[in-house]
Amino acid sequence: LPQPCWQASGVPPWTDSSNPARAPGGRQPMTSGLQQPHLGDAAASSAAQWLQHGQLQQEADQLRRLQQKHTKSRRCAAAQSCVEAAKAVAFGLRGYEVVEAVESLYRDQLRPFGRILIKRIREQRAEEAAARCGGPLDVEAIPLIDPGTVRKTCESCARLAVQPEPGKEYSVLLVDQVANFVEPTCPVDVYPPQMWDAAAQYFEEKDVRLPGGRYACAQALVAMRLPFLQDRSLGEVCHIVQLSLTYHRLLGYRDGQMVPFGQSVDCVRAQCAVRQQPMSAVSKKAEPELPAATWGQARACMWRLLLDAGSRGRPGAVSSSNIKRLFRSRFGLDLSETSLGHLRLHELLQDRRFSDIIMLEMRGSTPLVKPRRQSCWEGEAWLPYTDGFVMFEQVAEAAPDGWS
Repeated sequence: LPQPCWQASGVPPWTDSSNPARAPGGRQPMTSGLQQPHLGDAAASSAAQWLQHGQLQQEADQLRRLQQKHTKSRRCAAAQSCVEAAKAVAFGLRGYEVVEAVESLYRDQLRPFGRILIKRIREQRAEEAAARCGGPLDVEAIPLIDPGTVRKTCESCARLAVQPEPGKEYSVLLVDQVANFVEPTCPVDVYPPQMWDAAAQYFEEKDVRLPGGRYACAQALVAMRLPFLQDRSLGEVCHIVQLSLTYHRLLGYRDGQMVPFGQSVDCVRAQCAVRQQPMSAVSKKAEPELPAATWGQARACMWRLLLDAGSRGRPGAVSSSNIKRLFRSRFGLDLSETSLGHLRLHELLQDRRFSDIIMLEMRGSTPLVKPRRQSCWEGEAWLPYTDGFVMFEQVAEAAPDGWS
């Protein structure tokens, strides 16, 4: 605003008895008992402009606060609407819901295992709730479903047949439809080289972060509508994700997510395996690590673990998931697969330098490390080695630096 002319005279406009305006801040002008000078028309006009500007600012601020309050209230109402919609679709488990979920998995060429079937039912409920509240809704907002209730519903439906699967799992099949499922863990690559070339080029050029689960990662890739995955079912994309992890090395893991292989921990692991050094050599941990076991130490300690797991001088079996922990707690050594030239522990345990003393055997879904031959070890425990047979006690008594 221009400089008010009343400031030059030093007399504010609200001291004029003929001016009905109130003082700034809502205070009534104090005029009683005072002789007020008369102001000119220019001073009165300037004062009116000043007061009008202040009133407009106050009205604008009040309007802004009302808008913010209305927007917040509207968001809360929308969120409450989504919650109510999620609760509405989660009431009970209807038989047709399960049949529709199984049919959709058939279309996706995915075997309807119990755990996947529950995911698909929640996805369908999320879509229904989103249609009710008029906006997107996360699957995690849908209440959990009791697995026992799902199985009982499947068993009571005439169109469905429940088949037991290994590891307390089950699958649900349609009795009136031929299945054409894709096995995601199948090691056979049935896809054209052109598709793999396009996928390799995409993951080399793009910095993508995908969910860590195979099913969720495949869903994210399908939603991205990538040209090299066009016309592929969700089951085929799951298989492609698995082959990208295990065979083609296009994807790897980092911080619980799938990323391009060059950015993954698996790439670092592969480099350490080529250099035959432990992962601790390139890690950022400040605390000292345990020394990595050599082949001689690994064979001797492995045999001692099998002996301790057995009875009457005969070696027993040890779960492969406990091997590295036992190496650290019992022998103060790190059984590092990369320092021995392998990427994974199960690959290390199947190395030819272990093949004469141990073997891997599946018990249900648990891999066990078992002795290769039991009839050769009676009385004293002899440890077969590439340079002949040496007694384990002689190896154990030597200092760690003296082990070969």
